[in-house]
Amino acid sequence: MTTQTSIQNFKTFHSRIFSASTQRRASDQNAKMQFSQAAMTSIYKGIKNNDISYILGSHNRTATQGFLPQLNKTEEPVDVIEIDEKSDLKRRLAELRRKHDILKNKANKNETDIEKLKLENKALIDEEDVLNSQKEGVFKEEERLREEQENTTFLMQEAEWTKKSYLFMRDRLKRDKIVNQLKQQAIEEELSCVRKCYQQADYQSQMSKQFSDNAQRILDEMLKNVENEKNQIDSKLNSFKNQLVMWEENEKKKLDRSFREKEIAEHAIYDKDAQEKKLRALLLVHKFVSGMLKDKMEREMQKFQVVEESFQKIKTATGQTEMKNIVTKFITREQTYGELLGQIANHEKKIDYIKKRNEGLENQLVYLKQDLVSMEMQIAQKKNKGGNKHHEYLKQIDNMDERRKLAELMKEKLHQFCIRILTKFDKVNKTQPRKYSEEFGKQQIKQAFQQVHRVVMQELKESEQNGDIDYILSELEKTKIEKETQKEDFQRKNIRIKPTQTGKLNTSQSRDSSSNSKSTPNNSFYESDSDSNVDEKNEQDYFDFLRDARKNEDGIIAKKIKHEKEKEQTNNMPPLRFQSPQKQQ
Repeated sequence: MTTQTSIQNFKTFHSRIFSASTQRRASDQNAKMQFSQAAMTSIYKGIKNNDISYILGSHNRTATQGFLPQLNKTEEPVDVIEIDEKSDLKRRLAELRRKHDILKNKANKNETDIEKLKLENKALIDEEDVLNSQKEGVFKEEERLREEQENTTFLMQEAEWTKKSYLFMRDRLKRDKIVNQLKQQAIEEELSCVRKCYQQADYQSQMSKQFSDNAQRILDEMLKNVENEKNQIDSKLNSFKNQLVMWEENEKKKLDRSFREKEIAEHAIYDKDAQEKKLRALLLVHKFVSGMLKDKMEREMQKFQVVEESFQKIKTATGQTEMKNIVTKFITREQTYGELLGQIANHEKKIDYIKKRNEGLENQLVYLKQDLVSMEMQIAQKKNKGGNKHHEYLKQIDNMDERRKLAELMKEKLHQFCIRILTKFDKVNKTQPRKYSEEFGKQQIKQAFQQVHRVVMQELKESEQNGDIDYILSELEKTKIEKETQKEDFQRKNIRIKPTQTGKLNTSQSRDSSSNSKSTPNNSFYESDSDSNVDEKNEQDYFDFLRDARKNEDGIIAKKIKHEKEKEQTNNMPPLRFQSPQKQQ
């Protein structure tokens, strides 16, 4: 619109200029005609009157008075101003024509641009119609792609969780396997030592019986020899004995009476029954064990940092990165050396004990030879000591039997753990469940561990072939799982092999044996739940705690299964297509 108005204004202006120029041209032509006529008349007048001033003008009239003096009396001078106006008009007209041409060219260009824009607008309108027709298909494709994206993200998260769970289970199984092997070896060695001690104690008890029989024969002979002397003093001894018996009976009655009075007073004051006393004693024992285990956990976590640094040094020195090779290379050597030192210390203790016992027996023989009465007392004490020691050995055997039962219980728990892991793998892979409890018996824990390892490696290979392993590893690196495993809570809950320096270990073990005083100050490992750190009573309490925890876990699992069955019965909704491993667990 603006271009059309400008063109119309330009046309009106051009018409006005053209009309003015034509009028000016007509006036100029009339002026020229009049000027030419006046010039001719002035020439004729100058010739007629013989005066040139008519031709040259009035300002030269004095000089040309003699030549045509009356030629220019009637004529007027030429107008020079009109000539200047004509030139100015020509110049302006040329400028206006030039501007007109420029504006005309611009108008032509604008018209061509307008036509192009019209064509483009028409093409855009057509394209818009086509796109509007294709809009519904694009929206459907977009929705489909969004659903595929959600499915792929869900599958990626599920694969990530399965990868984490597999790796965690693999590491945990390796650690548990090492710990159980170490425990089994320690228990077997301790059983062999206890059997040897029992055999030695049995042999010593037989020897003591033989010695007592010999002493009895000697005593009989000596009694026969001194029977005559004893008959003489029997009367006196009988009287003294009767008095002594009466006095002892009176003392016993007094002690029994006082003891009963104390019991009655205590029962009246506290009013406690035996069950409450037992429960209070168990409560105190559990509190003591829990505090001791917490302190032990803190000490072992402090020691773990030292061993981690030592492992880094060992890796840099040996060039091996696998934990298994390093452990088999160094710990076996330290273990055999420590076992040899422990055996040497045990043998030295036994030798010292035998020497002391021989010295005591020699002293007893001397006392027996010196006095008959002292010999009888010593024989009675010897019998009591032998019976107590035999009773102690029997107690140790019973304790070892209980520990063997606990080890079998732990094996059963590991067996159930492996079967549960394999069944969970079958559920995740949506394969037909197998009867692993019948396939792997209780004595086939090793085969069950191998099956778990095989299944985990197969899953990892399949994910690697599908190309998901690199993406999962990159996502695991983003989640900073290494930093999470370095936290104290994670290490306290999952790592069971506690590191320490042998120097510190020797100082702690030198209280029990002097074997580790000759060890080198290198780094080594020890099992935190070994017998050198926890006594039998605390270990028994710990295994009782494990039994209770297992019962609680079984009860919780049974409740969950019952709740899920009730939920399935009430809700007839179909299950989800994808489920994460945590939800299945």
